[in-house]
Amino acid sequence: MLRFVFTALAFLSGTVALSHELLWTRRLIDLLGATESVTGRVLGLFFLGLSLGGWLATRWTKTGNPAIRLGIAEIGIAILSLPALLLPIWADGLISTLGIDGLTAWQGDLLKLLLSAAVVLPPSIAMGTTMPFFIRVITEAGGTVKGSGVWLYSLNMLGGVVGLWFVSTHLLDWAGVRGTMFCAAAGNLIIGVVSLGLSGRLVGKSSTESAGPKKQESATSTETVGSSGKFGTNGVFLLAFASGALVLASEVLILRLLSLISPSSLQTTSALLASVILFLALGSLAVVALNRLGLSSQIQLLIGAVGASLFCVLCPVVLYQTTSKLITVRYLVSLSNQRIDSLTGYWLILFVIVAVSSGAAMFFSGFVFPSILSIHSKSDPQGRSIGRLLAVNGLGGLVGTEVANLLMIFQAGIYQGFVIIAALIAAVAIAACWFTNRSSWALALIAGVVLLSIGSIRPYQKLQYLSPNSSNRLTIEDTQFGRDGVLLVVKDAAGARSMLMNNQYILGSSGSVATTTERRQLLVPWLLYPEAKEVCCLGLATGISASGLEALESPPSVTSVELSEMVVDCAKEFFAQQNQSFFEREDNQVVVEDGRTFMACAQNQYDLIVADLFRPFGAGEGRLFSIEHFENVKRALRAGGLFCQWLPAHQLNQQQFETIAATFQTVFPNTLVLSGGASSGTPTVALCGWQDDAMWDAADIIGNVKAMRNQKGISDRFARNAQLLVIGVLKDQVYASAPINTLDNALLEIEAGKFWVLKDLRRKRPADTLENGFLSGENWKRFVRQLHEDTEPILDPVFRDQYLQFLK
Repeated sequence: MLRFVFTALAFLSGTVALSHELLWTRRLIDLLGATESVTGRVLGLFFLGLSLGGWLATRWTKTGNPAIRLGIAEIGIAILSLPALLLPIWADGLISTLGIDGLTAWQGDLLKLLLSAAVVLPPSIAMGTTMPFFIRVITEAGGTVKGSGVWLYSLNMLGGVVGLWFVSTHLLDWAGVRGTMFCAAAGNLIIGVVSLGLSGRLVGKSSTESAGPKKQESATSTETVGSSGKFGTNGVFLLAFASGALVLASEVLILRLLSLISPSSLQTTSALLASVILFLALGSLAVVALNRLGLSSQIQLLIGAVGASLFCVLCPVVLYQTTSKLITVRYLVSLSNQRIDSLTGYWLILFVIVAVSSGAAMFFSGFVFPSILSIHSKSDPQGRSIGRLLAVNGLGGLVGTEVANLLMIFQAGIYQGFVIIAALIAAVAIAACWFTNRSSWALALIAGVVLLSIGSIRPYQKLQYLSPNSSNRLTIEDTQFGRDGVLLVVKDAAGARSMLMNNQYILGSSGSVATTTERRQLLVPWLLYPEAKEVCCLGLATGISASGLEALESPPSVTSVELSEMVVDCAKEFFAQQNQSFFEREDNQVVVEDGRTFMACAQNQYDLIVADLFRPFGAGEGRLFSIEHFENVKRALRAGGLFCQWLPAHQLNQQQFETIAATFQTVFPNTLVLSGGASSGTPTVALCGWQDDAMWDAADIIGNVKAMRNQKGISDRFARNAQLLVIGVLKDQVYASAPINTLDNALLEIEAGKFWVLKDLRRKRPADTLENGFLSGENWKRFVRQLHEDTEPILDPVFRDQYLQFLK
């Protein structure tokens, strides 16, 4: 009974552990930016903490009651998670002390690293001690490392899968980020209290039931040292390090591969991570079954390494073919006239895709460390040095993650990275054969040669990072790899050049120059405040929007803040003509930084700030519509300054727009609403507010528009008749019933992500409404008519009536 209770606690511990990891990543994104580098940093610190915790646990498990130590560790995790839980309260004030110069210099990188370490490392260290303590509890209660210990390890991973599913599909929706973090900490407290409560029973159990087995296992240890001596202690630890590095490197590659067909969102990230971990756990459970059948651990290790190597190299080919050459999940479902009905249903779809493409590779990878654990148990039957083995494995995971992210993908690409990983795993299989049974050397060598040959077969060489079956016929001009993903420079049939990120979404197009739509995003806000001398654009992409003022006779200084260095490089190289030599003018500058972090440090810096069309559903992008961010932007404005936030109406529904507008109006009470133009296919809308909350003056706007007509080089007919774009000022408290989006509830990101995934894309689907459809097409016309009801007109009603007539 005691072993059953602690096994259940190990499952629960895995549930809250992976919940913590997901939430810590989300919190660090709030602080440091929505980049893959943040995710990599959190993962790296997480594994470093687990390694340090495992090493500490080894020192502490030799004496004392492991149940007491386990209870203290779990309670410690809950307490040490408080800095992450309260991060929005303290972090912005601290990082704002850097200022822009400090943020973009070495001080900024150092402070980000220290803050990341302060949030993630202490609770991760406490978390790293728990598995060694759990295994010690089980062995003290009469179990064995090879049997109960591996079973415990497997259930801990399965608990993590359940935690990720429940948090991303239910708990975040119900409780928000802060509430979910409270629940995870409460789970640690429950485990800790139960462990402390049962610690007294463990002493009795240890002194009676397990006395016999300990002596027997001690004898067994003496007998089997010779057989395990082929590995030796150092060999076992080296294998543990190599397995951690290769399994985590392959996991990174698989997640990058799957990002080519799955939309970026919090729900997607957690679903993919859980699917990969599930197959690792199933592989670990298979080791439990094989142990009971009497199959030697060395043979299990060999099977796992060879199987992982074989199926790893096939992952890209299988995914490419089974998704109709990288058609994204949402559209792949719609092709069969189906729809995704729930987030759990979406999880199941991703699970099937992972199972078909990568499941076998992860399943056999799941054999490796449990087999090493079983081999190690021969010389350490009580698991007193398990913590050290887990520490080495975790350290290998950290190294493998960083090598995959910083070296392998950059130098070889995602597809070729699988070949490298497969070859390295095959090398581990060869080493395992050498130390177990030299007669298997030839078999392992042949397996390695075959795997390397598979990597060069013709189908593999034909794989693209752009789906040839997408609705847009695009050709690739350049491919770049980075922490942000795969960035393609593509050209359509009309010759328009674009940036395509992760085969998912377009970052601007040179074709917009003819319609002037992208340049209008900066030009129209400047019309409202042409006295602006220092302008900041949040978002660069192709640079076409940021260059919207370059044709003026005396353009102001423009600072553009862009998250991805890859994007900046491509904008300079491939879009120089379209962005009107924006990069060459000395008064302009581009800063590679997260927009929210930059605004926190840019107090009283700019006359005009214009924010780009951020995707509300994108992982970490909803925070750019939070009240905390809008407050930072207001502080970044100089006296009398103006802020304009553009919104992609075609990616929002009515409820999400009202949430953003209500949040914006809380900070900028006199909110002016603009339309981006006449297009109803991909319409845009903007919210504008003054730093001093000034009222809007119709005479000033009309005067500025008339002055624009005398400017040389401006051909935008809407800019010359901007009255057509001015909808009106939001009525006071018009969206009072709409919730406010904050960093603590991440409401917009969660709701928009869920809506994006569940949006019905079938051809024969019911007509969209403002509630269940995006604000485009006929919905856009309905939406604008509703906006005119929700706003007070400030310009000539004749123009207003003309625009409404156009919408009919």
